[in-house]
Order: sequence, then C-alpha cells, then structure tokens
Amino acid sequence: MLSVWRDSTSGWKRNSNGSRTLSYDMLRVAAKKDGEDRTLFYTSLRRRYVEHYLEIAEVLNFAELNKTGFEKIMKKHDKVTNLHCKDDKMRELSGKYSFTHPGKLEAMKKSVEEEFARCFWSGDVDHAKEELRESLRELVIWERNTIWRDMLQSERRVNAVVAKKAGQGIKRYWMPSLKPVPVFVSVIMFLIVLLASPALFDLLPNISHYHPANVYAAQRSLSLVVLVSFLWATEAVPLYVTALAVPALSVILNVYVTENGKRLMLSGDAAKLAVSAMCSSTILLIIGGYSIASALSKYALDKTVAMYVLAKAGQPSQVLLLLMLLAVFLSMWISNVATPVLLNSIMLPIVQGFSAHSLPFVKCLLLGIALASNIGGMGTPIASPQNAIALSALEGMQQVSFLQWTAISVPLMLLMVILGHGLLMFWFRPGKFALPIIPSHVEAFTAPHYLILGTVAVTISLWCWKPAVAIAGSEGIIACLPILVFYGSGLLSKEDFNNLPWNVIMLVAGGVSLGSAVEASKLLRIVGGAISQSMSGASLWMVGFRG
Repeated sequence: MLSVWRDSTSGWKRNSNGSRTLSYDMLRVAAKKDGEDRTLFYTSLRRRYVEHYLEIAEVLNFAELNKTGFEKIMKKHDKVTNLHCKDDKMRELSGKYSFTHPGKLEAMKKSVEEEFARCFWSGDVDHAKEELRESLRELVIWERNTIWRDMLQSERRVNAVVAKKAGQGIKRYWMPSLKPVPVFVSVIMFLIVLLASPALFDLLPNISHYHPANVYAAQRSLSLVVLVSFLWATEAVPLYVTALAVPALSVILNVYVTENGKRLMLSGDAAKLAVSAMCSSTILLIIGGYSIASALSKYALDKTVAMYVLAKAGQPSQVLLLLMLLAVFLSMWISNVATPVLLNSIMLPIVQGFSAHSLPFVKCLLLGIALASNIGGMGTPIASPQNAIALSALEGMQQVSFLQWTAISVPLMLLMVILGHGLLMFWFRPGKFALPIIPSHVEAFTAPHYLILGTVAVTISLWCWKPAVAIAGSEGIIACLPILVFYGSGLLSKEDFNNLPWNVIMLVAGGVSLGSAVEASKLLRIVGGAISQSMSGASLWMVGFRG
C-alpha cells in the first residue's frame, strides 16, 4: 500500500511473521561500510523513508479530518432539527471504520522512526524524529504552495473577467499604461528617420536600379521598423498594443508595393495582406502549442512530469541539465516557439513550490530552456525555416542528406549544451538552492490523460513526418489537431480558450505582420544589394570583418 514497500528492488523482505525489514546487505551499504553506489542508495532510501512517513501522516490526517467533518455535520444537523443524535452517531462511526483506529497507524509511524534511526542515526530516535518531521514540514509546505498558487491563479482568471463599476479600481492617472517620455522619444526617432531616409538612400550605390515607388516604400518601411522597435524596447505602451498597431501603420505609411515594385499597392489590397499576415501558420502553431500546454496543466500531467524529474534529479544542476536536454530534443522535431511553451508548462510546477529567495534559480531554468531551444533548432533540417532555406540553397552544388546534417549538428549541439549549462551554473550558482522533497508516487491515469498524451504524440509525429506536413501545407495546420480534439471533446472549455495568453499571441502576430511589411517593401533586398555591391572584390576576411 505504501510507496516504500512497493518497490521489490528496494531491499525490503518479508519475515515469517508477515512484517518487513531491511536486508542485512542493504543495511550495510546504508551504514556506509562498503558499496560503490552507497551514496545513490543512501539518498534514495532516505527519500523513500520520508515519503513513507508522509503517507502515514496523510492517512492519520485524513481520518482525523473526516471525523471532524462528520462531527460538524452532525452538530449542524442537531441544531437545525433540535435533535440530539451527534454523540450516538460519533460512537457508531468510531466503531465501524477500523482504518480510523489510530493504534495501528501510530505503531507504523513509530516503526518507521525506529528503522530510520537505526539506518541513519545510529539508533538515535530523537534526532531521527526531528529530521523526519522537518522533512514532513517541507513536503507539506511544497504541496500547500502548489495547491494554493493553483487556486490563486484560478481566482485571478475569474477576477480578470469581472467588470468593475465605473471609477472603481482606476488609478488617478487617466492613462496608466502609457509612458509619455518613451512615446515621445519613439515618435521623435520615427520622424528623424522618416525625414532623413531619402538622403540616406541616395548614398546607396545600387539605388538607381529600383523604381522610385519601391524606394519610397522602403524608406517608409525603415521608419516603421524604427518606430515599432523603440516602442517595443521601451514598452511605452503595452507590447501587444504596439503589435496590433503594426498593420494599421504599415497601410497608412504605404509600405506595400506591387510585385514588380513599380507602383504602390492600393490601401484595400495592402490591408488584406497586413491583416492576413497576423493569422499566419506561425500563429496557429503558437495557439496549438498553448492549447497543449493548457491541457497538460489542467489534467496535472505537467505536475506529474515535474515530480518525476525532481524525484530522479536530486540536485538543481541535474534539473537544469535534464530540462535543457529535453528542450534540445524537442526543438529538433518541432518549432522553437512551441518547445519553450511545452517546457514552461513542465517547469511551472517545479518553481511554484520554491520560496522567494530562489528567484535566481528560476531565472537560470528559464534561460536554460531558451538557450537549449535555440541550440536544438539547428539539429535537423526540419527544425527551423532557416535550415530548410539553407538546404534548398545547397541543391545543385552539394546535396546534404538528413543523416549527414544530423550527424554534424548533434555533437555540436551537445557541446554547446554542456558549455551553456556550465555558464549558467557559474553565473547563477543554483547549487546553493535546495530542491523541495517531493513524493515520487503519481495519480492513476484515466481516459482523458491517455487522450491528451495520444493527441500530443500524434501531433508531434505529424510535425516530424515530412509527407504529413506536405499534405497539410504547414505545421500550423497540423497544430489545429490538438485544438479541435481538446476543445471539441470538452477536455478544455471556453474559459480555457479565453485564458490563453492572447497578449503574447498578438505580440507574435504583430511581429509577423511587420516582417510581411518589410518583405513587401523590398527594404532588405535594397540594403542587402547595396552591401553586396560594396563588398564586391573584397577578401573573405574583410567581408567577415565588415559584417
């Protein structure tokens, strides 16, 4: 029934009287007399004792809580009905449920304390009790933190959609999200670039090769990039607000030109392109990734993975390394955007149980996931669009197979992960932060859990299978599969859909729209052509130095 007795390899054996004791060899290793793996066993056995002690305490608390709850119910019943049957019912309850008898549980608790003292404290029961109770307190604090923070998150979601009466909760400043100085600086920089861009473009050696309408659009596009970049960098207004302004600004500034570059695009056609870019395949991919993360979180699959990781990794450095390796592996097969979303859902339950002074370790984990996701993006030709473009550019010169690409990139990725892990360990010193002791047992899986895991597995497989991507047209269309399954089956509700991080989604959509505007204006082609012409005849070292 208890986790420390479930493992047949843990060294426990059954005596003739039905009791269980630790075998002599395991006791000898635990006592540090011999054994090459005694450190690993010592840590594992200590954790199992703490888990066992926690389970006994939970059963005792469960029995006491049920007894107290039933007593309060009967007390309320007697008060409402003017009867006096509480005492009789409580006596009947105490005699009916044998598992609530504290004698057996107290005996089991005492037995664990004595065995723990014999294994780790040379028979000193008092010190053994002190360590077990301290570990029990840490476990209770961790579980209480995660439960209460989950409840607070749910409460915040509810409070976020509750409309307030006019004037309530509004700051005195009439535009609290606006930062006047950064907005002023951003507008000034925009005007400077807008007015100076004609003179700057006249200095480009290849500018005469382009139609005046194309040059005009490129100048306006450069001004738009400067304005949006300053607004995003300074957060003069919320990031998603700037992102939503990109399509409107790109149309107003006339940055879209026709394919031949000889005429500015009509406002109606430009608006269609600007808005359609905000609902690209990348956005569907992000929504699908966040839906997967929401399903994993709602059904505690992320917490299950987190508990498993922490149970296997006893040190902060091991947790960081495991998350980084997982990020690299996933980024080899799915988008660099979707991988951090999935891993953040796994990491969130880990960091929620930490205290406030562990913030540097949280930063270390976040940077580790981001760094490893970028590293994994070069692992396979399908890992990122840049890889596919490079592979297509090599066609006709030297064909690189999938296996050759992977064989070259994987050793390099592993080296970069090791270096990145070492740098993060050196900078943040996560070794000084103690991980909470977490029980390794998990909840039983049900049909929704298997449906979620199956959908995620099928989605990732389709992302990795090139014929499926060719049939679907893009990874974003495949990302609709988890959206349809989770929301269509009712695993995720309308409230879950509303609670997706739409501000982040809109931020990415604005970036995609900005990229579409820059591409349509041919700004990069003009600037790149000028750089290429200026580098003509230069040595390779000079090109690298100037680049």
